[in-house]
Amino acid sequence: MGLSVIAHALPYYRHPWRQSPTYKKLIISLNFLCMIIIVFLIVGRHLCRQIASYQLVWIIDGLKPNLQKIDNFA
Repeated sequence: MGLSVIAHALPYYRHPWRQSPTYKKLIISLNFLCMIIIVFLIVGRHLCRQIASYQLVWIIDGLKPNLQKIDNFA
C-alpha cells in the first residue's frame, strides 16, 4: 500500500513547476525563515528565563529593606 501511494505521488513530485528555479528559491527561503524563527524562539526562551530570574532577584533585593524594617518593629 505504501509503495502505491509513493507511485501515485511521484508524478506530482517531478512536476515541471517543482523543477523551476523560483520554486527552489522559495523552498530555500522558507527553510531559512523557519530556521531563523526556531533559533529566535530558542534564544528568546533562554533570554526570558534569564530576565525572569534577574527580575525575581531584583524584586527580592528591593524587598529586603522593608523586611528589615518589619523585623525592627518586632
